[in-house]
Amino acid sequence: AGYKKPHKDSLWSPSYFAISVGGAPLEILKEYIKNQEKPLL
Repeated sequence: AGYKKPHKDSLWSPSYFAISVGGAPLEILKEYIKNQEKPLL
C-alpha cells in the first residue's frame, strides 16, 4: 500500500491488481513475477 512505483511500470499493474482483488492464486502470481520478461497473455 505504501510502496510507490512509477506509473509507467505496467509490469506490476496486472499482478498488483490481482493481489488487490484476490482473484489470482499465489502460485500463479509467483510464476508471473518469476517470468516478468514474458507477457502473461
